[in-house]
Amino acid sequence: MLLAAAPTGVAEILDKQKSLDTQTFWDNRDWDWYKANIPFFECPDADIVTTYYYRWELITKHLTYGSPNSGYSFTEFIDRPFWSGAYGAISCPVGHQLYELRWLNDERYVRDYSRYWFRTPGAQPRNYGCWLTDGVWAAHEVHPDEAFIKDLLPDLIKNYEGWAKRQFVPEVGLFWQNGHDDGMEFNINSRQTKDILRGANGYRPGFNAYMFADALAISKVARLADDAATAKEFEAKAASLKANVQKLLWDPKRDFFFPMSMRDETDQEGNVVKKHTLTYQSGKFAGDMHGREEHAYIPWQFNLPDAGYESAWKFLMDRDYFFADYGPSTVERHDPMFLLKNSCCWWSGQSWPYSTAQTLKALAHLLPNYQQN
Repeated sequence: MLLAAAPTGVAEILDKQKSLDTQTFWDNRDWDWYKANIPFFECPDADIVTTYYYRWELITKHLTYGSPNSGYSFTEFIDRPFWSGAYGAISCPVGHQLYELRWLNDERYVRDYSRYWFRTPGAQPRNYGCWLTDGVWAAHEVHPDEAFIKDLLPDLIKNYEGWAKRQFVPEVGLFWQNGHDDGMEFNINSRQTKDILRGANGYRPGFNAYMFADALAISKVARLADDAATAKEFEAKAASLKANVQKLLWDPKRDFFFPMSMRDETDQEGNVVKKHTLTYQSGKFAGDMHGREEHAYIPWQFNLPDAGYESAWKFLMDRDYFFADYGPSTVERHDPMFLLKNSCCWWSGQSWPYSTAQTLKALAHLLPNYQQN
């Protein structure tokens, strides 16, 4: 049960203050702000309810007011690390953030943050792979403002073109990216290179799904602006990415999407991963039937795959593959490079809530939009 901020005089089902008082974790006790802004929620599972309200408190901990010109933005880390941009924002989580912020009753927060990435000096929209434009469109769907989003259209196009100039490979028809800049450091592909943190530039299913989603979002904004030529151009870009992800990154033997190497890569032992091969089609573990990574579910987050690829999901709830008690593993557990580390950002096994959220969103699209057996 969800209850948005109700207009004056309309009966409310939930007692908002009681809903807030039930939780015991609050640091930010600005009850008036919560009651004015967040949708209120109740269900029979107390853990889900607590998690729901805790997420809204986290929003308030990362809320930043930069300046009158910039307005509100949001951080990823409380301590604003050196790699963050103006006012502490980092582009890696921006898609998640925009999808959550759009449900606040006051649209200033999501509107300011949407504009921040294109109009604020020091913003870094292309430091990490993200679904920024898709998130801007998602915000528009909740708080429609045609004048605002049409004004951003040149910025959205410029941002896409910035990615394309740097990372699109026309002869392949896909964008390249590495795991580090996709928020997936120390992954099983980078660890097959000499640079285990930033290595393995390749054509990743998740990043190309982001660019697919952003292209579709630009086409929708262009339609609003009566710019049919731009709309058709970006619809064609999206269609091409969709086709090439399915053609080049799917392995029918393993029923899964995989990154494809951009060039030959040599690991520290001298093993060579060959150019344009999928994970474990070459290198030290050539022929191994594992190599599945959770991020390969991302295409369904944006409804990219056609029908016929759903077999990938049989691995999610299987303990021999991804299923684990506290969220799916980032790599299938019997993979030869599966590794759990007591240190930051090793995404070669341990569960990561960022990735879990993407998988859940992808699953939420799979269930109603694809035929189930």
